[in-house]
Amino acid sequence: MRRLVTLLALSLFGCGGNHRTCLETINNNGDGTTIVVCSDGTRELVCTNRDCSGVVNLTISGTSLTSVNLARLTTVQWLDISDNPALTSVSLPALTSADVRIARNDALVSLSMPALTTIVDLTISGMNLTNLNLSRLTTAKWLEIYDNLNLTGVSLPTLTSAYVRARSNAALASLSMPALTTGTVDLFENSALTKLGLTALASGEVFLASNNVLPEVELPALTTGQLRISGSAGLTSVSLPVLTTGSVNVQDAHALTNFELPALRTGDVVLVSNDVLKSVSLPALTIGVGDETTGNIGGIQIYVNSALTTVSAPALVTTSLVYVDHNPALTSLALPSLRTVGRLWITDNLHYPQCEAEALLAQLVGVTGTAVIARNDTTATCSP
Repeated sequence: MRRLVTLLALSLFGCGGNHRTCLETINNNGDGTTIVVCSDGTRELVCTNRDCSGVVNLTISGTSLTSVNLARLTTVQWLDISDNPALTSVSLPALTSADVRIARNDALVSLSMPALTTIVDLTISGMNLTNLNLSRLTTAKWLEIYDNLNLTGVSLPTLTSAYVRARSNAALASLSMPALTTGTVDLFENSALTKLGLTALASGEVFLASNNVLPEVELPALTTGQLRISGSAGLTSVSLPVLTTGSVNVQDAHALTNFELPALRTGDVVLVSNDVLKSVSLPALTIGVGDETTGNIGGIQIYVNSALTTVSAPALVTTSLVYVDHNPALTSLALPSLRTVGRLWITDNLHYPQCEAEALLAQLVGVTGTAVIARNDTTATCSP
C-alpha cells in the first residue's frame, strides 16, 4: 500500500516528458511548491497543488534546480528566480500578473512569459538569454533588462504604458515597442543597438546614453515630452516632426550634421559638443522655458559645437536663457523676434560678428539677469 501511495504521489508531478521518471519528491517547501528529482538527475520545481493555489510569494535562489515548471500559476505577488547556476528552463505559461525578478541564472538561455499582461516591477538581468518572450505585456510600472550579454533583440508588441530601462546588453541590436503611447524609455550602454522602434510614443521621455552605433532616433508621434541623447557617436539623424512642447538635449553626437525641430513651440533646447553639427533650425519656437529654482536652466543652450555655422529661431519671443558659447565656426545667429530674456550669454564664437551680438542685445526690451557679449569677432562689420 505504501508503494502504491508513493507512486501515485510521484505521478502527480511528473518529470516533463522525455521518458523521464520521478525518483523522489521533496514536499512542503512551505511556499506551495514541490521539488521533483527525476531519473536523469534533473531537479524540477512544480506547484504542490495542480492549480498552484498556495503560491503567494516565491523565492527560488541559490538552488541546484534545473527547471522551474509552474504551468498553472496565474498570479503571484512576488517571484524571484535568481542565482541558480544549473537552471536551464523556466515555464510560466499562464502567469498574467506578478512582480518578478529573474537574474544571474547562467545556464538559462530562453525565457517566456506569454500570458503576462500587467506588472509593477519586472527585472531580467545578468544572464545568457538569447530569447525573451513578453508578447502580451501591456503595462509595466518598471521593466528593467540589463547585463544580458547574448540577447540580440527585444520585441514588446502590445506594451502601451511603461517605464522601460535597458542597459549594458552588449549584443542587443533591436528594441521594438510599436504600441507604446506613454511612458519613459531609458537606454544606456547597449553597444550594438542599431534599431529603436517607438512609432506610437505620443507623450513621454526618452533617455539615450552611450548607445554608440545607433544611427537614428525617430519619434514620429511624440507631441509632448523630453529627449536626451549623450555619447551616441554614430548618431546621424534626430526626427521629432510633431513635438510641440518639450525639452531636447543632444550631446556628443559626433556624426550629426543638421538639427531641426519643425513643430516645437514651447520648450528648451540644449546642443553640446556635436563635432560636425552645421545648422540648427527652430522655426516654430516662440517660448524658451526654464526655471533655475528647480535646476532646469532650460532656454537655448548651444555650445562647443566646432563646425556649427548657423542657428535660426525666427519666432522666438521670450526665453529664460540664450547661451551661445565656443562655437568657433558660427557666422549666423538669427533671433529677430526675441524681446525678453532671463540671461543672455554670447561669448567666444570666433567668427560670429561682435556687432551682431550687440545688436541683438539692443533689440531686447527686457533682460532680467546677466547679459554678457564678449570675445566674438570684433573685426567683422555689420550693416546698419
